Amino acid sequence: MPPIQQTRATRAIRVGTGLIAILAVLFVSWFLYAIYVLEPNEANTSAIGLVNSTLMVLLAVVSIAYARSVWRRSYGIHDQQGKLRAFTGFMVIYPILIAVLLPYALIFTLFAFALQYMNSLFSRPFAYSPSASATKQKGHG
Repeated sequence: MPPIQQTRATRAIRVGTGLIAILAVLFVSWFLYAIYVLEPNEANTSAIGLVNSTLMVLLAVVSIAYARSVWRRSYGIHDQQGKLRAFTGFMVIYPILIAVLLPYALIFTLFAFALQYMNSLFSRPFAYSPSASATKQKGHG
């Protein structure tokens, strides 16, 4: 498969993925600072509060990994689709589940949709398939 043409659009997508990764880190940093430094209370240091904080950090890590996968895809390096689907699933489902407690966590759902859109710009649904060309050579296509 030939490498992807490097254009202003691919550079803009790289900037977008980098920006999403930076925003995810800044958002989680602000979240942790707000609950542990600005307004600490017993609920934040309880077991559920620590699990929630850990999952927010995990959201940032997954956002960075997903942005890195889209970045690599813009250079023509493809990752496993299952991994990308798992990233998207976690980034969409978990914030929706906790939206009652943390409505601002829905920003990760927007990040996931933006990264999925940028990832889909590099998909090649009609790429060369050896089985399709073999069928055409036999006269069946």
